[in-house]
Amino acid sequence: MTTPAENPSYQTRADGAGLDIDTVYTRCPQCGIVATSTGVSYAITADGGLDPAHPLEITCNAVGHRYSAAFIDLLAHDATATCVRCDTVFAVPAVADQVVCPSCRLYQDGPFLHADDSRRAELDRTRQAHLAQIRAELDRTRQAHLAQIRAALRASRPPPGVSGDDEQPVPTRCIR
Repeated sequence: MTTPAENPSYQTRADGAGLDIDTVYTRCPQCGIVATSTGVSYAITADGGLDPAHPLEITCNAVGHRYSAAFIDLLAHDATATCVRCDTVFAVPAVADQVVCPSCRLYQDGPFLHADDSRRAELDRTRQAHLAQIRAELDRTRQAHLAQIRAALRASRPPPGVSGDDEQPVPTRCIR
């Protein structure tokens, strides 16, 4: 069993009920962003510890990519950050683009964004590209849904020349 003392790249939850995902930092292999994840699936040993023999299944925080990582891929907490909200000082990877305060859970810029101005622009481009993909997917879904609604409305209309009731249309005249 690997413990936080043996691997300072992650921490278990205070209640001992598993991995504290806000302390797991990896570099997403698809977008290159270093941050915590929005979700981590992992195996546990018979005694309830984390099983380093099985890979972690991670969801990228920034753009939602899914990937596998071994415990060895977790980045060491070799720098510190100070929370902009609660002033908590906490350990983070020096290469982190985004960090999470373990006390108040505020997501904030990581040390690497402060060290490299071009990195912020790169991160913004990556997020904007991801948002453009999401918008395009939503637009495709919306258009497909609207097409289904229109088809259902056309199918529910009576055939031309057949009225849904017995009333005759009132003739109208155009007065000049």
